[in-house]
Amino acid sequence: MDLSKHGEIADLLGQLIEAGQACEFTCSAPDDRAVCRVTLQSGLISTAPFLEALSQPGPNLTGPRVVWIGSTRYVLAADAWTRFLSSAEFEGITITLQTPREVTCVIGARGPILARLAADSLPPSLVPDPDSIVSRRLDRGRKVGRAAKDRWNLANATVTASRLLELEAAGEAVAFDAIHKDAVLPRKSLADLRTGGVAPAVAALWILSRRDLSVRPSRSQTARNAFATVVPAVFSKIQTAGSLATALAELASLKSVSDRPAEVIGARLARFVANIALPKAWWRLPLSVRKLEALEKLGDDAAWAAAEILLAGRRAPGSRAPIGMPTRANKPLAGMVRVGPSLPPADPETLVAECGLSGIELGNSLGARKGTQLIQLLAGALLDLRRVLGDWIVGLAKVGNLAVGLGARGHGRSLAHYEPGLRVINLTRTAGDGSLAHELGHFVDHMVASLGPKGPLDFLSENVSSTSAANGHPVVLAMGRVMNSIRNSSGHRLLTGDPAARRYFRPGWVLAAWELADQHRRQFREGRRARANSQTLADSLAKWTSTGITVNTAALGESDYFEEAKQLGDYWKRPRELFARAFESYVEDELLARGEANEFLVAGTRTDYSRCRGCPYAQGDERRLIGRAMAEFVARVSEHLG
Repeated sequence: MDLSKHGEIADLLGQLIEAGQACEFTCSAPDDRAVCRVTLQSGLISTAPFLEALSQPGPNLTGPRVVWIGSTRYVLAADAWTRFLSSAEFEGITITLQTPREVTCVIGARGPILARLAADSLPPSLVPDPDSIVSRRLDRGRKVGRAAKDRWNLANATVTASRLLELEAAGEAVAFDAIHKDAVLPRKSLADLRTGGVAPAVAALWILSRRDLSVRPSRSQTARNAFATVVPAVFSKIQTAGSLATALAELASLKSVSDRPAEVIGARLARFVANIALPKAWWRLPLSVRKLEALEKLGDDAAWAAAEILLAGRRAPGSRAPIGMPTRANKPLAGMVRVGPSLPPADPETLVAECGLSGIELGNSLGARKGTQLIQLLAGALLDLRRVLGDWIVGLAKVGNLAVGLGARGHGRSLAHYEPGLRVINLTRTAGDGSLAHELGHFVDHMVASLGPKGPLDFLSENVSSTSAANGHPVVLAMGRVMNSIRNSSGHRLLTGDPAARRYFRPGWVLAAWELADQHRRQFREGRRARANSQTLADSLAKWTSTGITVNTAALGESDYFEEAKQLGDYWKRPRELFARAFESYVEDELLARGEANEFLVAGTRTDYSRCRGCPYAQGDERRLIGRAMAEFVARVSEHLG
């Protein structure tokens, strides 16, 4: 077969496949307007993630098939998808193509055909750069894409009108995953904007506004279109504005991005935009804008220094320190404690074969020693989790196409994070804080979301109510009970009355205190303020009897866990975050019950957070109740996966 007619990319790929070389290289167009990162790998490929899609009749029964998993497009050569239907795994070749707008993975077994399919998936103007070839011998399994090392080699992501049509045609779930803040508006640092000639106050406004921008728009196609086209255009105009006033005027135009701006840009940025769009008055402007106006009057170096302080959220000298947020000190990898059965030395093949991962991706800066250390810690954590939860977690990882990036996908201050669109968990290369179980909780929550009433767009924890229908799926019902135990509390509480309390009930009521709870159930047992009213009742009894008194109450109200989460902020009280923290608490409790520990997998759920603004984890009786509900959820998921 003559590959040269398919272009230089197919020709180079054919040579590399024949040589059996796992590597990456860059392709670019002569005008530098297009760029692609090509990754070539080989090894065992699990068929589990593709079986459901391939079981459906397709338009092409003899040629390649296209399958979407999350936001990744897979092109399966005919020799690949026919083997997928007859075996659990096979020895194959993957070619991953990363452009600024999408990730495509071509899978097959025959090199010449695969090289042609890969070349046909790219614009004909692209030319490979042989000097850019680097070895990827440490990586295993599928190439995830969008890692830090990949973003470095790609141009800024753009989503064109034609790209939007492609995504919508692929299905709402694909479009929902693909259209997000990082894809349409890549983050820029203060140094990046300064290098680009942006004024200090304007640069700070750009970054502050991007922070407030919603991660994703609402689920309507109209909102996605505005998010992908109008928002980047407005931020581009802000970046070229010559003054803060001009930049604010451009930002204010987002008020008309939609009839409901909050559905496109998020409630927080929508409020910000609404305020600056009003007639200028200092009491209406957000505090940050007033600070930016003061910053604009400073000299150049002083303004950049002030902008850095503003963005870092540092306190002014002499001001009172705020109550701290809960944090878990990360440990060097060498100091991570594991107590449990001894494990043999692990390698990437172990993680793929025994833990169900579809790929392992290591960062460019990760040396062989550090990479081996991380792989060993990861293998121990996943095998410990498998013993706690059961073998079903391995099957779910295979079906869910889960991959792990080790020091390859930097994400701000996070030591670990889960990307649902790409089905990948990233772990940093130098330290860990026991967040792996938390991110695996997100993965489990995401994978079972398709069983919920709204389909696979959400995490299941955000897709159920505590009063799920009796005829619902057993996994959904179990999740409903988990979320009910997380949000609500029905336990007995001993409340001590305060005779000096400022709020109390009149004496006539208090004389019949033993009847009040039954006569006014909404006020004292079931209502939103049942707990507060019960405390007022105890205070009233203490006041009118002039003695200290303790009352045993049984009010139905919000749990302490949920109350503490609200104290910490909106992020902490999201259902998906409440579930993930409850999941990692359950894993740590199960390990502790066995006399075991794994600090790389989970740590810190039993730490004392009394000096913080709130406690992020359930404690005491609530923790035990949530743990029992979580155990039932785990059992139902295990039954569902067989």
